[in-house]
Amino acid sequence: MTNWQGIKFLVKREFSYRNAGYVGTTLFLVACFLMFLVMIPIESYAKRPSIAYFPVNVISVTYLSLMGFGFKNSYMKNYWKTDAFRKELSWLKLMPISSSQIVKSKFMKFIIHVFALNTILFSLLYIFTDMISTYDITTMQYVQMVLTVMGYSMVTGTLYLWFEMSLSGKMYLVMSFAVGIVAVILVALLGMQQSVWDLVTTGIKTYSWIIPTAFIVLGICIMLGVGKVMEKSLNKRDLYV
Repeated sequence: MTNWQGIKFLVKREFSYRNAGYVGTTLFLVACFLMFLVMIPIESYAKRPSIAYFPVNVISVTYLSLMGFGFKNSYMKNYWKTDAFRKELSWLKLMPISSSQIVKSKFMKFIIHVFALNTILFSLLYIFTDMISTYDITTMQYVQMVLTVMGYSMVTGTLYLWFEMSLSGKMYLVMSFAVGIVAVILVALLGMQQSVWDLVTTGIKTYSWIIPTAFIVLGICIMLGVGKVMEKSLNKRDLYV
């Protein structure tokens, strides 16, 4: 099959009912929505440095970094023991499909998830919360904020995708925890002075489209660079041990 046919076949397979994990993804979105539903009033009442900013920031940077993934069975059934990701890759490598096609299909599915899940979440937040007045932004600035978040999801989610394609189940778990710990440390360094949402909205008010454009471009550049590394890693990786 041609390069595009192979990619399209893999993407369709990923989004089939059996593989896509619609139930897990829906539950994840509901959890995100409920978390933000609680956090936004906390933000609106925090008129001075507040310890409440710390959990708000931690939840924001960790949850939004996962917006590029559908939570299928591979993520939910002890993948660190079953090594489900490696088994899936070994099955794909038995087919007339190249490493390049596998990587590109993963990124295509990843981008679809980033834009779809963030759009759904922030549309619900726009309808059911008062984020516009909480952060004193216009509707256009809200759109810019959502695009900035999408760029952030692309940047951080690419790391998890790299781990999934390159590491064993146990190492994937270890590295995922490591990324989470680093995120918590960075949030702690931010202190209790303001939330990450204040930083984002202040930047957007000052620099307008430069902020979301920079995050989206950064995400694309990282994906292109990491994609090349993933292809080489997948070509060399022994998937049968």
